Amino acid sequence: MSGFSKPTPKRSRLDELLKEARSYEMTPAERWDQRINFVYGQLMDSKSVISRQQVINHAIKMYGPRPSHTPRQRKEPL
Repeated sequence: MSGFSKPTPKRSRLDELLKEARSYEMTPAERWDQRINFVYGQLMDSKSVISRQQVINHAIKMYGPRPSHTPRQRKEPL
């Protein structure tokens, strides 16, 4: 059955980007934003009438204000 597979095309640019993404470390501000987007997206799947601002306000009450944006720190590739 292996005769049905096609060779994978070269994708050097994509491979470079994936390698870079593996070593990327999100800042606290980016993680906070990601959490807001996740919660808001999950609520939109359920036809909720809650706004993004309401999600942000609730997150602030629970976790405090959004961390200030700090420069990214990259992990060294293994």
